[in-house]
Amino acid sequence: MNRLLRLLLVLTVGLGLPILSACAGVGANLSGAQNQVEEAKIDAASLDADKYCPDEWRAAEMMVRHSERLMRSQQYDLARATLQEALRLYRLATECAAKRKQERRMPLPVPGL
Repeated sequence: MNRLLRLLLVLTVGLGLPILSACAGVGANLSGAQNQVEEAKIDAASLDADKYCPDEWRAAEMMVRHSERLMRSQQYDLARATLQEALRLYRLATECAAKRKQERRMPLPVPGL
């Protein structure tokens, strides 16, 4: 019985720590991607992208929510890919909003000139 307990302890410590370390590595990689997405969202929001480019904004928000569901189900590779798509969409929304704001500031062309 003692031998079995020692074996279980050795296996738990010997295998458990590398598995936990690997999981922590996945979490660190995802948190970096999440930070990038959050920064891109802040940039887009500062230009009112939700108002000027609502389609891109909503698509990015949908991707973020989808990545959260994937992380909860431990599908980390798909979650990372989904976060990358959210990042791309927030950046697209930022560019779109900047362009639309610039167009609003430009004077209207005078007919006949």
